Amino acid sequence: MHHDADWARRAQLELRALLNEWDPLGVFEPDDGHDGPSPVDEYDCIRDPLMSHLLRGDNRYEVAEYLRNELQTTLAWSRGS
Repeated sequence: MHHDADWARRAQLELRALLNEWDPLGVFEPDDGHDGPSPVDEYDCIRDPLMSHLLRGDNRYEVAEYLRNELQTTLAWSRGS
């Protein structure tokens, strides 16, 4: 399947929004009312590789394993955080 640049930009923005909504680190609060910039790019380091997993057709267990590994190693997340 071929995707053009517009599709890729939309997909990246949509996946960013989903990751920010999920917010496993608890850092993104779009409506918190503070004046400082929200870290809208906090999960961009996992967004593009995640997109590759999804486009490749990885099953949910493979995607979950990727996310678990990245959250624990790259983003220093642990259960119960």
